[in-house]
Amino acid sequence: MVADLEHHFSNKSIELQGKTYQVKENLSQIKGLPSVETAFTPPLYIVVSDEHELQTLSQYYSQLPAVEQKHQLYYDVSGSPAHRDDFIKGVNEANFNDNGFVSANRFDMANEIKTLYGGFFFLGLFFAITFILGTGLIIYYKQVSEGRADRNQFAILQEVGLSRAEILATIRSQVGLLFTLPIVMAVSHLGFALPLIRKILLSFHLSTDAVLLKATAATVTVTVILYYLIFRQTSRAYFREATRPE
Repeated sequence: MVADLEHHFSNKSIELQGKTYQVKENLSQIKGLPSVETAFTPPLYIVVSDEHELQTLSQYYSQLPAVEQKHQLYYDVSGSPAHRDDFIKGVNEANFNDNGFVSANRFDMANEIKTLYGGFFFLGLFFAITFILGTGLIIYYKQVSEGRADRNQFAILQEVGLSRAEILATIRSQVGLLFTLPIVMAVSHLGFALPLIRKILLSFHLSTDAVLLKATAATVTVTVILYYLIFRQTSRAYFREATRPE
């Protein structure tokens, strides 16, 4: 049996050590095994038929210079937080490290991740707010200056019979195009950059496709809403300046 958590492997056979093995079943997940992989090269889990095949393959691959053999044991802990902490403490005090074993638990790792990446989250949020406000102010005052420059043209349009509602619709169409094109291009660029973003998150051990897609959708939604609010204020300012009498 073969387990590919990334769903890239679909072959009916696999060749190892010059021997071809038939794949009886291709599993998408294994109960008890973490479903999230944080490696640049996704692993492929292979379950052989018996202990002899396992030993044969282990001996072969242990002789390769770039291969390191590891034995991993995953466990679930249930019960109260106090029982959980006692169990983890007992594992850590069992001197497994002296025998080449390394123990880790999700609770200590979660605290370390929050401590390490909390600063990155704050910096990202701070720069995002700063850039959005800066962009909004630049666009706002640019439209105000252009509204003053276009005042004579709109005065002529009013003299030939265009109503204020028609002028406002024209302004919204013009300013809307100015706002729509950057949003479309930004979303397109983000779509092409998603694979690279996923690789960067992998290096921080912070990647799940579901979380990445949700975060991307939330980012795009918030950006579009903020741009829409800026668009409303900018179109009103442009209209006010363009239709103001000399």
